[in-house]
Amino acid sequence: MRTRIRASAFFGLIMLVAFLVPPALHAATSSVFIEAQAVDGAGTAEPGVACADGGFGDSWTYAYSPTVSSGPLSSSSLVLDLELRSDATGAENPADPTAWLHGDETSLTFSNERGTLVLSLSSGSCGQPTLAFDGSSTSGSGTWAVASASGSYRQAVGSGTFSLDAEVGPGAGNSLDLDLGGSISVLDPALAVEVVRAKWDGAPDAGFHYATVTYLVTNAGVGDAFGVRLTGASSGTAGIVSVESLPEAIGDIAAGESSLMQVRYRFDSKRVCVVKGEGCAFDAGLSIEMPDALDAPATFTTTERVRVPTSG
Repeated sequence: MRTRIRASAFFGLIMLVAFLVPPALHAATSSVFIEAQAVDGAGTAEPGVACADGGFGDSWTYAYSPTVSSGPLSSSSLVLDLELRSDATGAENPADPTAWLHGDETSLTFSNERGTLVLSLSSGSCGQPTLAFDGSSTSGSGTWAVASASGSYRQAVGSGTFSLDAEVGPGAGNSLDLDLGGSISVLDPALAVEVVRAKWDGAPDAGFHYATVTYLVTNAGVGDAFGVRLTGASSGTAGIVSVESLPEAIGDIAAGESSLMQVRYRFDSKRVCVVKGEGCAFDAGLSIEMPDALDAPATFTTTERVRVPTSG
């Protein structure tokens, strides 16, 4: 069982000792490989000023809505805004590089419920074209970098390389094949755990005693966590074991927010945990997986001191 609450509202009510894993910014890097295809490209071609005359050549401005079959960004809506430039169509020798992607004019945008991630694509320049171009299609490779990000992708950093084959002809059925590889880092979550309460579960069952411990799981990092789950629960005391079915889903926890989690333990006897001055006390070990916005998993471990009332 879990309940979503804001940490700021809860900490003022209960004084507890927390185990805190210090937050990091971009400790984990996710490898990214994307294969995207589209058949809906449409746009316009406009004459420009030749490079030799101080301009940036003619331009072909096209938009595509590619699909991605797998990976952490596969659920995104994608848009490639292509700004292709050339001083010549390359029709006489299409294999010669006569086109380029100038500066940060070309972008690939990923949008989903977690946020928006924009990559800037570049290849060559006026003086050094790198893309083959025959007037209606272009191909070649280049580099990309994260240009902007929002939502759970905020402050993302990353870079890599790409290759593309794109049609830029008339009509709205131009095709695109884009392969992109590299790495992206997003803000990292971090773990803080507190014991909220512990209570016996009533009369013994088959000679065993049971107790339920409620923990407050807080994302103390700067990045949001998705699909958080309990992957391990143990006791440092002989005769006390967790009876939870693992892994146990906790849910998504944004930076600075919390969820309640319950773990049930079986005791051979109440005597196995009697500590003078503490009642029934034991050390509970927990392992909690907190994937980041790109679903890169990170597992945090903590040991919490649990005290169960001697009565009940």
